[in-house]
Amino acid sequence: MNHSSTAPWPSHGGQSESILAYYGFPKEHKVIDFSTNLNPLGPPAWLSRFIHSQLDALALYPDPNYTDAINAIAQAEGVQPEQVCLTNGGSEAIFLSASLFAGKRSLILEPTFAEYRRACDHYGLTSSIKQLSTPDFHLPKQAIFAEMAAQDVVFIARPNNPTGILIGMEEMEEWIDQAKKTNCTLIVDEAFIDFAPHEQNQLPRYLDENTPLILLRSLTKMFTLPGLRIGYILANPECIAQLKKRQIPWSVNTFAANIVPHLLHDSEFLAATHDWLTQEHAWLLPQLRELHYSIPPTQANFFLLQPPSAERDSNALLPFLLQRGLLARHTHNFAGLNGSALRFAIRSRTDNAQLLNALREWSGSS
Repeated sequence: MNHSSTAPWPSHGGQSESILAYYGFPKEHKVIDFSTNLNPLGPPAWLSRFIHSQLDALALYPDPNYTDAINAIAQAEGVQPEQVCLTNGGSEAIFLSASLFAGKRSLILEPTFAEYRRACDHYGLTSSIKQLSTPDFHLPKQAIFAEMAAQDVVFIARPNNPTGILIGMEEMEEWIDQAKKTNCTLIVDEAFIDFAPHEQNQLPRYLDENTPLILLRSLTKMFTLPGLRIGYILANPECIAQLKKRQIPWSVNTFAANIVPHLLHDSEFLAATHDWLTQEHAWLLPQLRELHYSIPPTQANFFLLQPPSAERDSNALLPFLLQRGLLARHTHNFAGLNGSALRFAIRSRTDNAQLLNALREWSGSS
């Protein structure tokens, strides 16, 4: 059976029922979910107390300016409040940013998050696609730079989803210089930047009136709160003013807005997350590479994996893992991958050990 052409592949992780049903598993089949890139340490322990403290606030309309949330973000990012737009998750941030370039030309580096194409299609942008080839997903920087003169905007995921590859700060300076020379705006989606080394989280310092740079951020991946939908955009004040004119009133609810300062002040949670991720990277990924799985050099809380044998592809590996109670993220809606790899979140040591054992079994039987 050709799974890639017939399966109801969900467009995001965490949507197990259709995949379970397709492969003949009941919906009650228990799985450890490696398909969503969420922090296994979260949500923070104080969240339940905070929820109860906010019940009265839910009877009120949100502050339409989200003053406390925006001030907290500005302080945390080292920018001015006029450079911050609070959004209903990363998706609103992507679509709002794309709206600034309606009818113009965009460049998208793939494989990457499918929402960039969707946002461009929605606002009538003509999209040029630069397809990066497996297994190393080499970035042909000079070829891309040469093309930027013909584009109005370039979408970059940093770290990239699904590969986890991150363009380093020194190289990003070159991208910014080229954007200035060509009058081409960079929309840099940093939804997972909080998982990367701290020295890589420095792009906000480049935001000024003359820099064609828009940064997209998310608070839900780090703190395991995807149901709350909390994101934000950082850019120069003029750009932010234009974005807020396009944003629907009260797109962010009271609870989501009120929790932002508390999340940003939880430095202990962030430190614990970095300690956990550093340990799991060092423990899990080398062992998988020793089994001859191809894994790009990720700097995120997830990794892309291609099986060691071309004869036994990811379409066969996916149900093999499901049988063992492990749900991977398919890649059929990542253009250029078309199901040839699987993406895995990095989870707790116990969960990661189960995954390692299953992948060792698969590798040994190939």
